[in-house]
Amino acid sequence: MKILVSNPSKQYTIQLIHALQQLGHEVHFFTAIWQYQNPPYWQKIVSVIPGIKNQFSKKSAHEIEDEIIITSWPGILYKFFGRIILYFDVERWSYWEDRIHDRMATKWIRKLQPNLFIGYEKSCLFSFRVAKKMGIHTLLDCSQVHPNFIAKLRTDFPFFKPITGSEKLFAAISTTKKLEYQLADQIGTLSDFAKQTFLDNGIATDKIGVVHISYNPNLFYRKSNTNSIQKGTRKFIYVGAVMYRKGIADLLQALFDDKTDFEFQLTIVGPGGDATSLLDQYIQKHSNIIYHSFLGHEALCNILQEQELLLLPSYLDSWAVVVPEAMACGVPALVSTHTGAAELITNNENGWIIEPGQPSQIRKQLLHFHQNIHTLPSWRSGAIEAASLYSSKRYQEEVNQLLQHYV
Repeated sequence: MKILVSNPSKQYTIQLIHALQQLGHEVHFFTAIWQYQNPPYWQKIVSVIPGIKNQFSKKSAHEIEDEIIITSWPGILYKFFGRIILYFDVERWSYWEDRIHDRMATKWIRKLQPNLFIGYEKSCLFSFRVAKKMGIHTLLDCSQVHPNFIAKLRTDFPFFKPITGSEKLFAAISTTKKLEYQLADQIGTLSDFAKQTFLDNGIATDKIGVVHISYNPNLFYRKSNTNSIQKGTRKFIYVGAVMYRKGIADLLQALFDDKTDFEFQLTIVGPGGDATSLLDQYIQKHSNIIYHSFLGHEALCNILQEQELLLLPSYLDSWAVVVPEAMACGVPALVSTHTGAAELITNNENGWIIEPGQPSQIRKQLLHFHQNIHTLPSWRSGAIEAASLYSSKRYQEEVNQLLQHYV
């Protein structure tokens, strides 16, 4: 089957393309920018401009051949100059990038005439319309939950409004997404949690499926000789952007605003976000916080090997691949009910699930963890076993199950 995949960003699309190719399909990937393995002349020239080379480096994958990649000049130009113009309005910049990309994708649908067009949310409304007129099947790959769920979060938690756009922009994005749902023959989500938000808002069960993003077991694994329990300081880790949405403010409050009954060290790994200034305040006051704005996969794995518990009390994560990555390293996890990867966790066997926005629940579970630290080897084993179920083979099988709709 000839398949055209369209996404202005990279996200987990490389994993999808690899799975489609493994299943024997002819795949073409239309995206905004790409760092080719054998860069064309124009790319060699623009890559000398400060900042642009770094942007290109983020859009590459050695396992994907240059021949299947399609880019467009409007998308490339907007990727750079649009970001400058709308520097302080990331949501609006992203929205217009998606609109431009969507319009350009229609050209390649007409040219390639694929059997199946796979689009990503808020970047495929126009292309879906063209595909449907041409009798081409459509599949929507959703990395997020239903917008009505986000609308409720905007009402319940004020910090959600700045990161999801103005009322007018959020309404436009929500309308676009809902129209895409209507045009999609099938919708793929990242977790049972994400899928449920669509079911709760009237999407038919037979129209929606789940494809879990897998982790790389060659990068994330448990060293066989490190199962002993270290006495003294407990070692916790948070991996994710420093954002209120990720629950980092609740985590810091739970750990530092009241005296704990045990010594601990908190390692934070992730780029700065809207809670960076808050984190800086805690770092200035507490010497037991270690912060890394970025770590490569190998370095992250090395640090995870040393940790005892992953903390991710997020208000919204449709999946959170760091959870299976950490659990594969033998690190049990504490996550929220609004985290898709919570489906890996069985309470008190390999981690704990709490409600978002509840620092007291975080504190209670951390105290329980400390008081029962002798159980850590069992929790580690349970974490490794759960993570092993989310392999690339499972991902490929779930992709294939979605495609059965088109056979």
